[in-house]
Amino acid sequence: MDSNYLFFIEPDDGTRTLNLSAKAEIRRNPTNYISHETHAFMVNHRAWTASVLNLKKLNVTFDSTIVEDDVSELGKSPDFEDGQGRIVSSFMRLKQLEMYPLTVPESSSKETLIALRCLQIGGAKIPLDLGIRTISEKYYDDVEHQDSETKNSESSISMEPIATYIPPKEYRLVSRCNFVKSGSSLKDFLSVGFQRRGTALCNCDAAVLLSHVIVTLEEHTSLKVQKGGVIEVIEKTRSHVLKDSVITYHFSAWQFENAGEGYVLHPPASLYNCNLPQLGPTFHSNYRSRTYQIRIDLDVECTLWDIPCSERLSTTLNIDIGAEADLMPGAASNEFTKVQDLVYFEKYALAPDALDQISESTLSKAKIMKSCFGYQTSVVSDADTLFAISTFYVIELWLSEVLIREDDGTEFSLTFFNDHWWPKTDSGSHSNLNLSFEVPNCLKILENFRPPIIEEQDEQLEMTMHYKGTTVANPGMICNPYIAITLRIPESFNHKHFPLFKFYLAEQILYLTQAGQAIHHRQHSIFDSGRVKRDSNTRTIIGDSRVCTFFNPVERIKIPDVAPSLHSSTLHRCYKLYVEATLKGSDPSQVKRSCAGVDFIISDDKNS
Repeated sequence: MDSNYLFFIEPDDGTRTLNLSAKAEIRRNPTNYISHETHAFMVNHRAWTASVLNLKKLNVTFDSTIVEDDVSELGKSPDFEDGQGRIVSSFMRLKQLEMYPLTVPESSSKETLIALRCLQIGGAKIPLDLGIRTISEKYYDDVEHQDSETKNSESSISMEPIATYIPPKEYRLVSRCNFVKSGSSLKDFLSVGFQRRGTALCNCDAAVLLSHVIVTLEEHTSLKVQKGGVIEVIEKTRSHVLKDSVITYHFSAWQFENAGEGYVLHPPASLYNCNLPQLGPTFHSNYRSRTYQIRIDLDVECTLWDIPCSERLSTTLNIDIGAEADLMPGAASNEFTKVQDLVYFEKYALAPDALDQISESTLSKAKIMKSCFGYQTSVVSDADTLFAISTFYVIELWLSEVLIREDDGTEFSLTFFNDHWWPKTDSGSHSNLNLSFEVPNCLKILENFRPPIIEEQDEQLEMTMHYKGTTVANPGMICNPYIAITLRIPESFNHKHFPLFKFYLAEQILYLTQAGQAIHHRQHSIFDSGRVKRDSNTRTIIGDSRVCTFFNPVERIKIPDVAPSLHSSTLHRCYKLYVEATLKGSDPSQVKRSCAGVDFIISDDKNS
């Protein structure tokens, strides 16, 4: 399943083996090299690196698939105390990490349950995927389809099955993976549907019967070996049938709904629901990897019984089984907290020596930063060019000796459009629409935003905002915000009216120069909602407070005509949407105010 990826997890000079492998590939076949990524941290007073090399093709030997009736050998956990380093999918509380990845919890606490990939050595767990990284659709794709007759335009059944990961609400995703707890029910994280390829579902233009469902869990293990200077991978797959049921579910073309990218129908989850067995976590070590996949086979046929159209449709979903540590609440144990990320963008000609130059440049920056405890470097090829983005994690604000040249950041930056961050040149064009990056929501360019200036903000009035819609908009765009605002009002405060809400878009610009950094703040007032409607809220009593939640208190907000969000070596432009609540008491002189905000992205609308 991950046959195009090679993992390197080693102590001390851990980039050496990675660079040797990548350089050998660039010399042998530069078009086969796609990208690589390196995470480096100090763990137990020793340097560790976790890297992954992404190639278009890799020498892979496939072992025969073994169907297991007994799952006792399926998904065994490795020995985490053997001294090896591993990338492990994990469920943890924020307090359990060696490094607390977020500067401000923002409606979370250190007891918050999170799902993320960690570099684990013994009991130490360092979170990964905290910096800017390249997007590899194959590894993180939510939906994968088998190369079967369903792809054939001459297929008698004009439907395509779709398996989609739905993140459960009880935990917060940090890494862009399909995290699942061992033993989970499929209905808690999986949505299966059919996408119509035409106006009819089959050649007969008849209704369709879903008659048989098979759900199979596949465990994919791979072993990295070196033969004659060439790295090969030996893969083995074991499978276990979770469900094999004969069913009766009829549906017609008119039942499909327009989902934006086509007409889709979602059968009831009860048709395919079953439970996963108890499984060890998804992991990658220096030599061995284990991943999981769910395969769903669906037998469909039309209802013209004389000569019915029939076909077996198949779809798969990669899942990451998370290891669960002791999740009981308790005292926080974070060794240190990340307060700022420093990001550097570089370009190199595609050549073997460029990899050593990137490593040397990254290490030289890390050594000068006395407060740096780790970094992540993402390198990706684009024709004859290598793009390198390094994100350094620091525990103190870096206010001087900025490690850049005056001309850095102008010819290479990232702006957002079409759901991703794309590299942009100084001419204003994006270099390659096949090359995109991910900026994680825990990236902290600065310690915090400057909230709107509010007169007499009352600490007794607690306020949180949950923004349920997309947090991306074009300049001048009118948005339906889908906001839920919760106010915790002291029971002793008598008020006659519902709150007034005002919205602000806060702009924060960070300039980096050789002399240090300069921060600029702007505040855009974008909408004055007036009072909310009485039928749009709920009210409960908790302790000595009234807790009121207002759902979608405004119909729309209009985004100001501002410059797009941007990241480069010398400039970061970020936005946050704030809402100010004003609550007037029965006595006109009594007024309480509070404020809450959510990160917001302004798209590069010229390229949307």
